[in-house]
Amino acid sequence: MPQLTNYLYLFYSFVFLLNIIHVFWQNAVLYTGIGILAIIMIAISFPRADKVFKVLGTVLIAAGTFFYFSSDAGLRDIPDAFAGNISLLFLVSMLPWMNSAVKAGRYNTLLKSLIGNKDRRLSKLYGRSELTMVSLAAFLNLSSATVSQDLLKEKLKNVPANVRNNFVAMVTLRGYSLALLWSPLEILLATAIFITGANYLAVLPWMIAISIIGILLDSAFARFLFRNESLPEEDTAKNIPMDKKKFFQFIAALALFLGVVVFLGNVIQLDFLFSVTISIFPFAFYGQW
Repeated sequence: MPQLTNYLYLFYSFVFLLNIIHVFWQNAVLYTGIGILAIIMIAISFPRADKVFKVLGTVLIAAGTFFYFSSDAGLRDIPDAFAGNISLLFLVSMLPWMNSAVKAGRYNTLLKSLIGNKDRRLSKLYGRSELTMVSLAAFLNLSSATVSQDLLKEKLKNVPANVRNNFVAMVTLRGYSLALLWSPLEILLATAIFITGANYLAVLPWMIAISIIGILLDSAFARFLFRNESLPEEDTAKNIPMDKKKFFQFIAALALFLGVVVFLGNVIQLDFLFSVTISIFPFAFYGQW
């Protein structure tokens, strides 16, 4: 059995491949087959999952069972219900590629240099840190929180613990929440766009505008909250100079990613979840260079 589990990724990849085929070839039998394989995936993965995922999975399966018996659906509808979630699972499985692309492209070092500045005041540092967090969250989703926290903890290691913890928590949580408004990698946003059928390009300017307003208001509040706090002078002497070339590459990577998502969704007319999922490939390739 341990040898078999090492090759489960082949089975999962096969199911994802069938899902890709179904996107371009709508077939009821294929869709039902994907649903049956999805049920098998759950049966295999559930015993090996962490406790948190077991609890969440049990709750969701129980809720689905309740709604199933509350409706007039038949047994033949069960596989189709599971098949409908494969696109979301495919997207989640692709998110680690974003993390590797950022590290391979050394964007994490770039973001560290963006945080660094000769200005010692935390009120000034907050705005740059929040913009960094928003940039990370746009690419890395939830894993951006740990990356951002590591950068900030190292930067503020000589600041009093209560101030450091408050600063890091505010930047991480608020920066992440502001990125969720527009990042196509956010699962809730992707699911909402997929379910409602809304045009991502149409709502994107409004979501970005709300995010910018939120950043400006939060930065203004932080200027007041941390007005009397500053970094030790020796910490500002160790700042890494910003690589302007890498900075523009980072901006180009973000524009490329959003551009591919919009192109696939509005020109090729693919659904939003699938557009985001396959857009990860060119970005991951771009990040290697």
